[in-house]
Amino acid sequence: MLLLCIVTVVVIDALGVDAQETKQGSATATKIPIFDQEPHDKIYLDDLNDNAVLKVIPLEFPHRRVPREQPSGNLAFQYLDQPNKSYKVDWSRIRKIELFEEMILAEANRLTKRRKFDDAYWHIDFLLNNYPDTSQLSASIVDYLIANAKDEFNAGKYHDALSMLEEVQQRSPDKVDVLNGIRRVMDKLLGQYIEREEYWQARQLLLRRDRKTSSDWDELVERWEEKLNKMAGRYLDEAQNHLASQRYRNALDATHRALKISPSLPGVRELVTQLAREYPIVMVGVTQLASETTASSTAAWSARRTTRLFHRDLIEYIGRGAEGGKYYCPWGTFLEDEAGTLYHLKLRDFNGRSFPKQRLTAYQVSRSLLSMADPTQPGYQATWEEILESVVFVDELQLDVQLRNTFVRPEALLNVTINRSATDSYAGPDGPYVVGSHSAGKSVYFSQPDFILASRNQPREIIERLITDRGSAVSLLESGEVDVIDRVNLRYLSQLKEAPSISVDRYDVPTVHVLVPNVQKNSVLTNKMFRRALVYAIQRDVILNELILGGSSVEGCEVISGPFPKGFTTDDPLGYAHNSRVKPRAYRPAMASVLFGVAMEQSEKPADDSAGDPPGLKPLVLAHPQGDIARIACRAIAEQLNAVKIPCRVKPMAAGVIHPQDDFDLLYMEWTITEPVIDAARLFGPKGFMSGPSPYLSHTVRQLNRVSNWKEARVLLEKIHQIVNHEVTIIPLWQIADHFAYHRRLSGIGTGPVHLYQNIEQWNITP
Repeated sequence: MLLLCIVTVVVIDALGVDAQETKQGSATATKIPIFDQEPHDKIYLDDLNDNAVLKVIPLEFPHRRVPREQPSGNLAFQYLDQPNKSYKVDWSRIRKIELFEEMILAEANRLTKRRKFDDAYWHIDFLLNNYPDTSQLSASIVDYLIANAKDEFNAGKYHDALSMLEEVQQRSPDKVDVLNGIRRVMDKLLGQYIEREEYWQARQLLLRRDRKTSSDWDELVERWEEKLNKMAGRYLDEAQNHLASQRYRNALDATHRALKISPSLPGVRELVTQLAREYPIVMVGVTQLASETTASSTAAWSARRTTRLFHRDLIEYIGRGAEGGKYYCPWGTFLEDEAGTLYHLKLRDFNGRSFPKQRLTAYQVSRSLLSMADPTQPGYQATWEEILESVVFVDELQLDVQLRNTFVRPEALLNVTINRSATDSYAGPDGPYVVGSHSAGKSVYFSQPDFILASRNQPREIIERLITDRGSAVSLLESGEVDVIDRVNLRYLSQLKEAPSISVDRYDVPTVHVLVPNVQKNSVLTNKMFRRALVYAIQRDVILNELILGGSSVEGCEVISGPFPKGFTTDDPLGYAHNSRVKPRAYRPAMASVLFGVAMEQSEKPADDSAGDPPGLKPLVLAHPQGDIARIACRAIAEQLNAVKIPCRVKPMAAGVIHPQDDFDLLYMEWTITEPVIDAARLFGPKGFMSGPSPYLSHTVRQLNRVSNWKEARVLLEKIHQIVNHEVTIIPLWQIADHFAYHRRLSGIGTGPVHLYQNIEQWNITP
C-alpha cells in the first residue's frame, strides 16, 4: 500500500505539481484576482507526500459540498492543465480539500479585514452571481456590510452607512446592535440634512422609517419632527408679523421657508392661501435676467420678455396668422378702408376710470407716427417713411392714417410704444409693472394698479429668479420655489411633460440663432470666402442634436440656411419668408481650411518691421449672451474653429446685455422674427441692425417697402434669403422651438403665447 502511494506521488511530481506553490504562491497568481482565474479546486496531501497541493478541475461533489466524513477508496480528479487525463488519490492521504468558491470567500474576508472594501465587493459579487449557495457566504456579507458601514460612518458618509446597515437588518433582523447602529446613523444623517437645509430629504427619511418600524423608532421620529416643527414655527411667526405690517414679499419668503421645512405644520397652508388672495406673487425662473427695459422684435431673450411689463404698444403682435401675423390694439381699434390705403384709428375713452389722463390721445399718436417717418428721430423706420402719406387729426380720440400705396402688413410697423411724456406733462406708468429691484440672482417687478390697462387681479409682484440648473425644473415647480420657468432645457422636455402637476407649452414663434460678423472691427470678416469658411467649419447638426437637444427630437428645432424661421412644420404660414430651395451648407472642415487659407492670402499686405501680424490672425472673439444654449453652442463652435486652425476664443456677455461694445468679432444672437416682411428692413435696411450690407441686398430690402400683396412679398423675401446665404451676411446656425413650463396653480398664461408675459394681466395664482 505504501508503495502505491509513493508511486502516485511520483507520478504527480512527474506531471509538474509544484509543492512550493502552496507555501509561497506563484508571482502570477498573486497579481490576478482569484475570481478572474480559471475555476479550480485544491487538494492538500498529507506529510507522506510532502504536503503537496494539487490544482484540479472543480470536483463534482453533490451540491458542491466536501463530505464531512472522509470516504474510503480513491478520489478521481483531473489536473487543471491536463483536463483530458484522469488520476486518483487515496482519500486517506488527503489532508484538506479547498473549493474554488471557498478560496474566493476566504479572500473576500481577508480583504474585508484589511478594509479594502472595493476589492472585497467584487469577490462577493462574483459569488452571488455564480456560487450563491457557498457556505458561510451570508455571514461574510453581513460582516462586510457592518465593517464597511463603520468606515463610511467615520468618514461622515451617513447615507451610505445607513443603506448598508438597512441591508444587514434585512439579512439579520435579530441583530440588536445593528438596530442601535441604524438609529445612531439616522440621527447623524438627519442632522446633516437639516444643516444643509435639505428638509425634503429629512422628511422622507422620517416617513420611510416611520412606516417600516414600530415603537423602537418613536423617540427618534418624534424628536426630529418636533425640531422641524419648531424651526418652521419660527418662520411662520415671522411671516405673520410681516403680513400684519403689509410686508407681503417678506411674508411670502418666510412662509415658503416654513412650508419647505414642515408642510404639515398647522396654519402654514392657511397663511399661504391668505397671502395668495391678498397679495398674489408669481415666482418666475429665468435663464437670463434682464437689465434693459426696451427691446426691438429681434432683441435679446430677456429684454423681449420684460418689455411687455413696462410698455403697452400701440398695436401688438399676438400670434401667427394665415398671411402674416395677428395684431391687437389694446388702446382702441385700427381698421382699414376698402381701398387698403386709409386706416382709421379710434382710441378708447375709458369712461368711468378714475385716471383719465392716462388714456392715449390722437394728438400723442399722431406725433409719434410722424416722428417714425423722420430720419433724424430715434424711432425712425425707413419702410414707414416710404409708405406714409399723411396723418389726419380728427378729434382727441380719432385720427386717419393715409398711405401712399397698399402695404401687406402696416400694423406690424405700429408695434411701437407711444411716447406720451414728450407731448404733455404726463408722468404716469406706461405699463402694468415697474422695476422694483435688481440683484445678482433676482429681479423684482411691482404691479401698477393705477395703470389704465392694468387688471385688478393681476399678480402684485413678479419675482424673476435666475436658475442655473434647468434640469431641476420639475422639483423647482413642484416644491413651489418657482411657479413658471420661462425657457426649459429641451433635454428635459419629456420629463416635464410627464409630471402630472406641470403644464408645458411652446412659444408661438421659434428663435433663429445666428452669428453676426463685426465687419467694422475686423477687416478679414469683410471677405466672403472667410465667412464661408466659418460656415463650413461648424458642425451645426451635431451641436444642435447632441449638445443642445441631448439626442432627443423636438419639432421645430433644425439647422437653417438663412435669417428667417422655417416655422414648425412644412406648411406653417410663419415660414413664408424661408426659401426652401436654399439648403444649409454641410460640415466640410477640409473646405473650411482651404477657404481660410485663400482668405488669408487675399488679406495679407506687404509689411515692414513695424507692421506687426497680418490682419485676421489674432483669435476671433466670439461674444454670446447668458444662457445654456448660447454658452454650450459657442464653446463647441470655438473648438471646431480652432480645430481647422481658425483661432477663436469665447467671451460671455454680462446679464441682460443686448449688444456688447465693439470688442468682438462674432456675436451669437437669438432673433425672434415675428413678421419677416417688416423685420427684414429692421435687420438689413437703412439704419438696420446689420451694418453695411451689400448694395444688392440693400436694394432688394428697399423693394419690400412697395409690395402690395403677399405674392410679391414672398418672392422678395425668398430672394433676400438667397442673397444672405450666398454672401454669408450672417452665419446661420439653427432655429429653436422654445418651450416654457408652469405649475397648474398658475392660470391665465394662455396657449402658445409669443412671449411669457403676453397675457400678464390675466395671470392668477392659487395656493
